Amino acid sequence: MINKLSPKYLRKKDVIFQEVSGKIHLLDEKHDAIVSLNETGSLIWMLITKPTSLDTISTHIADRYNVQKHQAEHDASSFVLTLLKSGFIVKVT
Repeated sequence: MINKLSPKYLRKKDVIFQEVSGKIHLLDEKHDAIVSLNETGSLIWMLITKPTSLDTISTHIADRYNVQKHQAEHDASSFVLTLLKSGFIVKVT
């Protein structure tokens, strides 16, 4: 059962990004750099166009790549935390 109070994550509207050959490239204006996401990172980026929970993200990863849910949760959590710390996304309730 999904906890309705669990945090959800959302892309910041002012982040500049471009999709090239199925991969997402983010502009990190703070460090004047381009951040290129792999296939899984690109999937997560596309999922968080609206507030999305880690449970939903990890379910998509597990289904897409045929991995166990706990592994998908670990990977999603780590990547979302990186995006959050880098200022590309926000946590919403």
